[in-house]
Amino acid sequence: MTTTVPAKRACIVGFRYSPCITDSISFAEFSAASGVEDWRALYWGAKACFRTGDFATGAAFVAEIARHAAELKHDPLVDLRDDNIAVQVVTPGVGISDLDLELARRVSRTAAELGIAADPSSVRQLELAIDAGDPGAIVGFWRAALGYVHVGESILVEPNLVGPSLGIHHKDYVAPATEFMSMFRCPTIKLNSASTRSSRQAADYLATARRRLTGR
Repeated sequence: MTTTVPAKRACIVGFRYSPCITDSISFAEFSAASGVEDWRALYWGAKACFRTGDFATGAAFVAEIARHAAELKHDPLVDLRDDNIAVQVVTPGVGISDLDLELARRVSRTAAELGIAADPSSVRQLELAIDAGDPGAIVGFWRAALGYVHVGESILVEPNLVGPSLGIHHKDYVAPATEFMSMFRCPTIKLNSASTRSSRQAADYLATARRRLTGR
């Protein structure tokens, strides 16, 4: 089932606003769709990583992605490195939309045509979390300190979704001995089913650190 977004709704894109006229789809619907086997639906949309081998091949791939984005009038987030590229599709204010699904399909199809292999095991998303007795009292500080923007009462993100998001959560009591450490409560890492062994070891380490900090 899809939900139609009102035509006059505005979405935050960095510090700019643009109209959102599209249909949202659930993470499950996206993952079950054909043509997006390379992609993983995590926080803030869906991501795919591709092994390009060299910068020139990656740049040519980006040019093709830009062409599809222009046709759809829907831009992805692209991170081009010397031998790989990460692509994220998201509709701010909506989540994953039908436009994201179509763009993801085109990106994967283009990658296949160029002989570029996807690497789903490289897809991950990091979120930092802070415990606070009064989240509203400190959210302004963290927004100013990090240069982030609100996407909810206590969720902050970098304007271009670069780097981890920050969630400030209410907790009635923070023990004095862990008051400082609770400012950086164990990060939440969203792992996909193809995550590597090292990623799972990292998650186990973070879970252990959380138990030591919280006593549970």
